[in-house]
Amino acid sequence: MITKIVILVSALLIAYNKLKSTDYQLQEQPVIGIFTQPSTFSEYNRENYTYIAASYVKFLESGGARVIPIPYEANHTTLDEIFSNINGILIPGGSTGLKGPSLYTQKVAYLVNKALKINKEGGWFPIIGICLGHEVMHYILSNYSDNFLIDVKGNDKVSKPLNIEYRQAYFYGQMNDELFQATLKENLAYYHHIHAVPPNLYEITPILKEYLRITSTQIDDEGQLFITSTDGINMPFYSFQYHPEKNPFEWTIPANHSVHAIQFSRIHSYQFIQSCRMNSNKFGLDSNKLIYNYNPIQPINQNYNQVYIFQRLLIMDDIEIQEQQ
Repeated sequence: MITKIVILVSALLIAYNKLKSTDYQLQEQPVIGIFTQPSTFSEYNRENYTYIAASYVKFLESGGARVIPIPYEANHTTLDEIFSNINGILIPGGSTGLKGPSLYTQKVAYLVNKALKINKEGGWFPIIGICLGHEVMHYILSNYSDNFLIDVKGNDKVSKPLNIEYRQAYFYGQMNDELFQATLKENLAYYHHIHAVPPNLYEITPILKEYLRITSTQIDDEGQLFITSTDGINMPFYSFQYHPEKNPFEWTIPANHSVHAIQFSRIHSYQFIQSCRMNSNKFGLDSNKLIYNYNPIQPINQNYNQVYIFQRLLIMDDIEIQEQQ
């Protein structure tokens, strides 16, 4: 008990000192970037279109932020420009291939590593990964370990309680006793995945222990243990295998819409945006680049109520640009 109190007090003092510093004045108009992915919709082929599920946008807006799409196919110049104008990044769930690493993973890694450098140097740049985003963060931070995923059973379109292993975690520590107990006992966390990150990855690639702390776990139908959430160690990196954005905003799937489930979601959106407010970047891009410039549609795929569809950028890749310089 004494050890837990010391850890909690230390974390609070770090946060307090950052907020007190002039470098960490709370940002009143945070803007968060969300990575696009290749389209998975039959009416929009993946060669020409990308997408973002609207529930992620609403999730961030409900926490008090504006949103800008980050085209995953963009070159480094475009990614650098967006990065310097936003206060945090959300890497969403999906079914995009990661291994290789794929082009998608390479572009996500480019910005994850930029954020990692800033955080290591005493700055503050938050990133949250959800489902596929949780997986790709582990892939990148483990230096592309081949063992970063296992197959799991019984976690596709189902809600379950959480096995919270670290009560003082950035998100769970803000829950009152009623919500915390509900999180442990009620089916609040919605899962939609067939792969997961195993805890032993942290033993196989111990460098992960420098970056992330496991904060909750779950067991699949075959008794396999997998990680369901992490907190960054001395940096604002967060990841979740479950989908906190679905409880309030997706209605074509069996997500939990109870009062506790909505409170559970709101803790995640509010706390992430609070972390992003500690980043001092100012948005100076054309406001037409914000998500307001796009209209969500209802796709044939009924996993989502609404999605944003984008035409792929017609720009040279980084290798072509370098060859012409």
